Amino acid sequence: MTSGENASARSRRRAVIFDFDGTIADSFEYVFDFLKKEGHNTTDFSAAELKEFRTMSMKRLALRLDVPVWRMPITYFRGRRVMRAHMEHVQPFDGMIEAIRALHTDGYTLFITSSNSGHNIRHLLRRKGVLGHFRAIRSSAGITGKPALIRQLLVRYRLPRKTVWYVGDEMGDVTAAARAGVRSLAVGWGFADPGQLKGLEPDGFADKPADIVRIIEASWKK
Repeated sequence: MTSGENASARSRRRAVIFDFDGTIADSFEYVFDFLKKEGHNTTDFSAAELKEFRTMSMKRLALRLDVPVWRMPITYFRGRRVMRAHMEHVQPFDGMIEAIRALHTDGYTLFITSSNSGHNIRHLLRRKGVLGHFRAIRSSAGITGKPALIRQLLVRYRLPRKTVWYVGDEMGDVTAAARAGVRSLAVGWGFADPGQLKGLEPDGFADKPADIVRIIEASWKK
């Protein structure tokens, strides 16, 4: 194998795994409305409270909206099914599609792991013209299990851990990356407080989608 072929093979094994809700998809309004109904919560929340809710993890938001802990697994499962009717209205965060295209053009292999359904994820990606940019999508109805999904991708696609970034918006995404042995890149626009995310000391932190590309590209130049 020539040096050029070696470089090409290494590039193909560099991968970026994305979370979906809160990272790629701006699904807060749908998630909030759904959990509010599931918790039979009729409170008319103030603008300040809604702003605070946007910094909560899905689990914490569900508890705040009176969804009992014991009902959370079935609530997550129901949410995936009900969301199908709303996917036409869910939009990606500004700049995310451009970031995905840039990484794909630069030769990274892209994946998604999510608690949302593969059907919902594919619908948005197809609508935005980037479904073909992703090698695989792994989903789970549970509220845990991200490390297992990441490990499945590592094994199935023979990805060296040191060449993989995991991009997510929740504190659980940062810890999932650590448990799976890959690098973590936290984003500041999803279901978590940015200060708390930074407190976990992820390998990278993005304030805007363009930062994802910049941070990942810079990591190979060190």
